[in-house]
Amino acid sequence: MKAKVLLGDEPTESIQPNTIHRIGHVTDDLKAKNDMAIVSVDQYLDFACDHADQVDVFRRHIVALQGRETDLARETPRGASSV
Repeated sequence: MKAKVLLGDEPTESIQPNTIHRIGHVTDDLKAKNDMAIVSVDQYLDFACDHADQVDVFRRHIVALQGRETDLARETPRGASSV
């Protein structure tokens, strides 16, 4: 059976920077194949913006910022001093 969705639960949490870089490459390779949806939850906004097509930032269960990674430009979410 071939997976259609990959779910990531904070894949960068407590991971060394070089391993985070490798996770990014794997994510990009899977995304390039264009045969599965990748949904990931992470607190590392730069990682999300670097590897996602769409980013939604939540603040207290409300969407504070959303858009395509190229549109976000690492903005500070509404109502948040930092992410």
